[in-house]
Amino acid sequence: EGYDPEIFLILESKNSIFTFGHIGKFEERKGTLQAIRCFAQALEGKDARLILHVDNPFLDNINLLKNELTRLGFSGPYGDIWRHSGLIVEFSHEIESHSDMGEIYNQMDFGLFPTKGEGWGLPIMESIVSGIPCIVGNWSGQNEYLRDCPDDFIIKESDINLAYDGQWYQGDRGLWHVPKDEELCSLIRKAYDDGSSFRQSDQWKYYVGKIRGKFTWEEAAKKLEDFFHGKEWDFYAETQGNLL
Repeated sequence: EGYDPEIFLILESKNSIFTFGHIGKFEERKGTLQAIRCFAQALEGKDARLILHVDNPFLDNINLLKNELTRLGFSGPYGDIWRHSGLIVEFSHEIESHSDMGEIYNQMDFGLFPTKGEGWGLPIMESIVSGIPCIVGNWSGQNEYLRDCPDDFIIKESDINLAYDGQWYQGDRGLWHVPKDEELCSLIRKAYDDGSSFRQSDQWKYYVGKIRGKFTWEEAAKKLEDFFHGKEWDFYAETQGNLL
């Protein structure tokens, strides 16, 4: 996996209201409902926004999100916007190409990703290489690029449960991590209070630069090419047989 450095640029935030972003097709594994619930609980009475880019082409379940917003006291929709006590939840517009994703990230001050498990977590990486810090756990696929990440906003507490959503996961495909609401709310408040200064810190900028240099599409392709021409592949072919 990798990113296109011509699409995902580092830009300074110009938001008049602190904006979280949650990106990924809406399903139980992504933690979307928890993200909305904890955003509303942690920042009630504050001026803050949460952008959702959560279309799922495989499930027509957007009404579950709207029902949750109504239950939490949000009114709407006003176009793509729901409002409650100073808070805004906004659904992003559909995009026509991958290059349009950069425009969504450019609206974000902070990523909010209480995901239970990822194969890679591309939106998390794309947020980071755009200079956007994220609230996220360092388990499963994203740990590949979160190893050296400053841990100020890393989720550390979780319950480990059978992976079950009644749709894709039936409890027979391993385990996943479920972040705890209390810690997630605490990190959201911390991001709201201190996120702008953290984003400007030397420690964060150093990490972003390191990840930007290591995980471009070009670098990912080079690693794969090196693998097939290197000793690792020779050893694998000898021990596992020629799978080609």
